[in-house]
Amino acid sequence: MAKNKKIMVLGFDGCSYNFLLPLIKKGKLPNFASMMEEGVHGDLRSTVPPLSGPAWATFTTGKLPGKHGIYDFFRNMPQEYSCTPINNSFLSEKPFWEILSDQGKRIGAMNMLFTYPPSEVNGFIIAGRETPSEDAAYTFPEELKDEILSQEPGYKVELHRNISRTRHFLGQVVKRLECQERINGYLMQKYPCDLATSFFAIPDILNHLFWACMDPEHPDFNKKDSDKFLPLIEECFVALDAIVGKRLRSMDDDTILMIMSDHGAGPLHKTVQINKWLEDEGLFLLKEAYKNRKASPLLFVKKAIGRLIHKASSIDIFGIRRIIGLKTREKRRTFARHKMVEWSGTKAYAGRSGEYGIHINLKGREGQGRVEPGDEYEKLRDHIIERLSELRDPANNNKVFSKIWKREELYEGGHMEDAPDLIFDFGSNPYLPGDSLLAETVFEPVLEGGLAGMHRDHGVFIAKGGGVKKGSTIEGAHICDLAPTILYLMGAKLPTDMDGKVLKDMLESPEAFWEVRYDDQMKTTDNEKESVIYSDEETEEINKRLSDLGYL
Repeated sequence: MAKNKKIMVLGFDGCSYNFLLPLIKKGKLPNFASMMEEGVHGDLRSTVPPLSGPAWATFTTGKLPGKHGIYDFFRNMPQEYSCTPINNSFLSEKPFWEILSDQGKRIGAMNMLFTYPPSEVNGFIIAGRETPSEDAAYTFPEELKDEILSQEPGYKVELHRNISRTRHFLGQVVKRLECQERINGYLMQKYPCDLATSFFAIPDILNHLFWACMDPEHPDFNKKDSDKFLPLIEECFVALDAIVGKRLRSMDDDTILMIMSDHGAGPLHKTVQINKWLEDEGLFLLKEAYKNRKASPLLFVKKAIGRLIHKASSIDIFGIRRIIGLKTREKRRTFARHKMVEWSGTKAYAGRSGEYGIHINLKGREGQGRVEPGDEYEKLRDHIIERLSELRDPANNNKVFSKIWKREELYEGGHMEDAPDLIFDFGSNPYLPGDSLLAETVFEPVLEGGLAGMHRDHGVFIAKGGGVKKGSTIEGAHICDLAPTILYLMGAKLPTDMDGKVLKDMLESPEAFWEVRYDDQMKTTDNEKESVIYSDEETEEINKRLSDLGYL
């Protein structure tokens, strides 16, 4: 019988074969190439929709959003038509590293999403993106933070701040990646682990900001910009390849290295303004002062500020946005814009761009709900699906949506009702849902220099190590399969209610391993945690980061 394996996971946010493969072909990513040639690789199906928050939570728990409760980087507060940013305390299921820790394995989790505040484990944790500031206690054990800073005084738990579409930003990426991996390597060497899992955000950031530079078919492709930025973008991927190489060299025969991403990537051409469509359908109503968008001085000022913010983001060399105080717009946008809506005349409204959905203004749930639960609610959802499913881009007559789902068609579990009432599935179509209250048309081209790329359904999965097939492909892998697969390979018991399956197809001789062992006592318990709510200042900081990435 095979030994229990040690596992290393490299989580590359938004990593996509459609950029990796051309660089591999050029010979620039020899370690990615080695992994694919000497291990297994294939597509990794993301969640529906393919959004980072729910996808990473699904990866870590092996369960879909209806069980773990994460649909976005925010939790809705429908009574107030508002939301609050979330963290580890909102994750209702245990991630696989906590399950392994409970079963006596030593673990190291580095910068993974939804790890702030860090849990107590048999090992160590460096928290991830939801850490509110560098002053926060972002490690377990807590004193590990001082040790990290003594090794790397410039270390930042949120490496990629002040994101901008500039050479300056790209020039900093490689240095920051090297700093992050030096700390990862130091910790793994000093505190050896059975499991080490690391998160790297940069592929997704590059996709969002620079896709037009990488895609000659993009409507905003500019040869001059491509020549300027593309070599720097490639250097970022070369730096990721170097990290893969270091991990490969550190492996022994009983270790498996996995590379995975939460979703793929593709072009973004237009934003579909859902509130404007609902307004045209008579389902959404602005207050009188905001109806005439062209004539309203207030809306003119709001739009002018928005254009200034966008321009600042493309020249943000020294953190200009912070200096001139523009970060406060995220808090205002999230928590005050509902005052522009006439809720008594509104039956449905758009979720945030990062939700990919529509909320029904439901009596008893929303603060000023209008739609009755039951028959009226169902008929309204059916009506919206029928009408919106036929929406076509007037420029090319292409259908916008691959499918529009009712939430119960996708999710089940104790948190199904936290999802939007309707969920968008764009497939590979180059659109993003917008939630603007100021839009004059349903279709808006993306702003030049703004988001140029967005998520796609399939990320990457690559694995190499003892017992793994060599030079093989794997089909049908889903992101929820990785947690049960990791637990299985490490000889741990699995919760009986995981949605994922063990990927035995990746193994040379599955019969040499053991039967999958389940523990009914580990099934959903709605992980009892006290919610950690951020202060106003912390909320502004987190909202700024997520706005840079298109989630607000």
